[in-house]
Amino acid sequence: MKNNIPMTPKMMGVLKYLRKYIKSNEMSPTIRKIQVDLGYASPNSITVLINKLVGRGEVKRIAKDKARNLVLNGKSK
Repeated sequence: MKNNIPMTPKMMGVLKYLRKYIKSNEMSPTIRKIQVDLGYASPNSITVLINKLVGRGEVKRIAKDKARNLVLNGKSK
């Protein structure tokens, strides 16, 4: 199911951060790491943005019970 959520500047910022982090570290960052590095006050803000990116098909979660569970989909590379 494709969700037509428009890409916002904040979503683009998180996606760019994920691309760079995963390329450099060969693993995804934690929600807390994204929050701190991007200067957000709450980890929930990052969770909401990531859920929107998942809805758009830009990233996917590989496990619910893991802290580093994000992978880039082929279209977002």
